[in-house]
Amino acid sequence: MKRITVTIAAMAFATMSQAQIQQSENRLVTESVGGSLLVVEQTYKVKDRNAELYYGLDGRNEFGKSLSIAVRLNGGLCYTSQFVAPWLTDPNYQRYKAGYLPIYAGAQFKYVADSALRGFPFDSTGCKKNESDMVYLTAKTPFDAQGLEPDTVAGNKQGWLLWVVSNDTVNRTDSLIIEARSCNITVSDTMLFHKMNQPKYQVIISSKPYTNVLGGVFVTPQFSAIGNVKFMLTGIIVKKDNEWKLVTPFVRQVRQPAASMGELTPITPEQPANNQSNKNRKTR
Repeated sequence: MKRITVTIAAMAFATMSQAQIQQSENRLVTESVGGSLLVVEQTYKVKDRNAELYYGLDGRNEFGKSLSIAVRLNGGLCYTSQFVAPWLTDPNYQRYKAGYLPIYAGAQFKYVADSALRGFPFDSTGCKKNESDMVYLTAKTPFDAQGLEPDTVAGNKQGWLLWVVSNDTVNRTDSLIIEARSCNITVSDTMLFHKMNQPKYQVIISSKPYTNVLGGVFVTPQFSAIGNVKFMLTGIIVKKDNEWKLVTPFVRQVRQPAASMGELTPITPEQPANNQSNKNRKTR
């Protein structure tokens, strides 16, 4: 019985040690990448399509607003469609869009660890869709050039999902945290996104989904020298059609050949013919 007790204790210690190692890794990744993750708020009003009249909703100065994430890149910013066009998922605007146009009313941002939002000079000019209509890129940024570098290489990826979450019943920005989870994903040039499960937190012996989830990123390490590692932005976690999806928009998607038009038929270029006979002919 004593031997069994010692064995069980050793197993528990090994499990605890592995969990502690994982927590240390997650904390290191969060500290390294957290400075590139932003919480952004976009507000908008509506304009009468036939007159210079602007409106808010229910006595407010804005018609609608949304919270989402943005990512600092080397020389730019990455947004989601929730920030660039929040009216697309706003059911209130769907009732008014026939007669009114959405107009940006003001943007704010904060780092996840900050307690309050502050003014953000968002400029939609030059903000373009990437391979996915869920992700936008722009070179215009009020920050310095430091940030994550997009991962353009396909293949098997071992990295971390960093979710921006909150357990507050009210969508307060000062209650948001970054939740890191290790993850393995195969990124290909034919599959643009992967379906993801909403993150959960541990409650004694069970788990529960977080109350609020803004989105997140998938980062992978790249080793350039001994002891030198940088994190690449491999994916963006975006909610669409009431599902969380990990979009990998930086790997170029394979384009299918255009359909045949009339009598023209696309063909595949032939490989160069074996020129061994030519070589033989020259040696005669």
